[in-house]
Amino acid sequence: MVTLKLNIDALGDLGNLDRQANTFSSFLSDIRTKVPRFKWLSTPPTAVPEGFHALHYMIFLVFCDFLQPESSLSTSDAVNCILKAFPGHEVDYGAIIIVCLELAAQIPYHHPSQQKLARLLWCMGRSTERLNQGGWNNGELEAFYQTLGIDLTDANLQPREESDPEYSSDRFVNYVAFVANVLAIGIFRPWSRTPLSILSRALERRHNEETPEVRDAWVLGAAQLVLWHGQGLFKLVLSPEDLVEDDKVPRWLVGEPEEHGPIELERWVLWRDRFNEVAGNETYGAECRDVAKKAAEIMDVIKRSMLFKV
Repeated sequence: MVTLKLNIDALGDLGNLDRQANTFSSFLSDIRTKVPRFKWLSTPPTAVPEGFHALHYMIFLVFCDFLQPESSLSTSDAVNCILKAFPGHEVDYGAIIIVCLELAAQIPYHHPSQQKLARLLWCMGRSTERLNQGGWNNGELEAFYQTLGIDLTDANLQPREESDPEYSSDRFVNYVAFVANVLAIGIFRPWSRTPLSILSRALERRHNEETPEVRDAWVLGAAQLVLWHGQGLFKLVLSPEDLVEDDKVPRWLVGEPEEHGPIELERWVLWRDRFNEVAGNETYGAECRDVAKKAAEIMDVIKRSMLFKV
């Protein structure tokens, strides 16, 4: 599998943040037994590049080694190495999340490292090593996952033109795949607001005025939620009464007023049919049609397999 080409160039303008970090030389010394060589770099790191904050760069180095296909770094060892970037017990979970989400948007949606990244976040809060060495109390741990949850539910998440690098089409699709993997791994209680909102906006609007690239990205992004978290989402469809008010999403059907309400089985069927429609429409790109077909097939299988007479 091809080596991932990852960067944190987008975080360069955050380099002046007043955050404590261990010295770079101490950090490299502490992790050398776990990460002896940075094979994915053209030259071994010797200093933090100008314009980057030391914390971001040190965390980035560990993430990048861990996420490479040929990496031998285990999830628990990756957690330990990340903690080496912080002095004493002063762990800045915000810095970890910032780097993590930036990389999530760069990893192709179909790459196994999307799931590796989600597992690392699960382990970050639950591993024995973190509990023994990280020094987080329950309040700090809760804040870590609360911050992660808020960042994952970005209400402005949508594909845009390539001229807007923060939300380019590829980054949008990759990011939604990461959201789906995080939800599937069980870091949070089941919630529907973000995934079902994306499905609704992507499939219940036609996006005829969008560029072909953005229109395809809406469908590809929605499909990620089915590919990686379809069964979990269907459980929410089966039990809409379990959704809290904030999880109920508006309808975007053309001609219907915007309203909040439960998620009916008919809506699942509507989305499946919309994926099938895209799969057979040659005005969409080949990749989009192929992934839409996969999503429709999965939705149909889940619907037929998970409905029981009671």
